[in-house]
Amino acid sequence: MIDPTHVKPGQEVTIEISITNISDNLEGYEAVLNINGIEEETKSIVLAGGTTGVITYNVVRDVAGKYDVENSGLTGSFTVLQSEVPE
Repeated sequence: MIDPTHVKPGQEVTIEISITNISDNLEGYEAVLNINGIEEETKSIVLAGGTTGVITYNVVRDVAGKYDVENSGLTGSFTVLQSEVPE
């Protein structure tokens, strides 16, 4: 989940990834957030067997453009809109 997908420069974007432990054992998982192919942040979570957890990232970009997001094979994007120039 990426929310919102269109922001003004300096506005926060929330990126969430749901992770499910499909085993019966307590397992740790490390999620790496990549933006435009560059590692942005790594977070870890430990889940009991058969449970689901959510990892949340909050990112801010000041430069207008499209940003491609990848985490554990899941992809999406968000766009920073061009700032309006006051007249």
